[in-house]
Amino acid sequence: MDEINAGTIGGNIARMLSETGHTQKELADYCGVSIASVSAWTLGQKSPRPEKLSKICEFFGCTLQELMLPPQDKAQSHYLNEYAEELAQLLYEHPDYKVLFDAVRTVKKEDLEFVKDFIDRLRGRN
Repeated sequence: MDEINAGTIGGNIARMLSETGHTQKELADYCGVSIASVSAWTLGQKSPRPEKLSKICEFFGCTLQELMLPPQDKAQSHYLNEYAEELAQLLYEHPDYKVLFDAVRTVKKEDLEFVKDFIDRLRGRN
């Protein structure tokens, strides 16, 4: 891998460690490498070997693309906010839920309030 990839991967590893609260030692132990290796990765001095990339992805619960590519700038997002993005992802992963969103467009307001109240009671909010 070239230096740009090493720097990008290293930056992503450092960012993910910070975001998750994990330590370099925890990642090193998980991947079966030394802390010095993880440090070299986070500094962009070395790239992880290909067989370690999958372990790193498992550790963080991320995709190889998320590990290897520069993080997406939030300003470039196609969504109004993170909540809208989460809903879009939910509908993508569970297309059968779309019926719930379609109902909002065609059901009377008082029927929607009834359903909302019912769901709140199921959750114990009432």
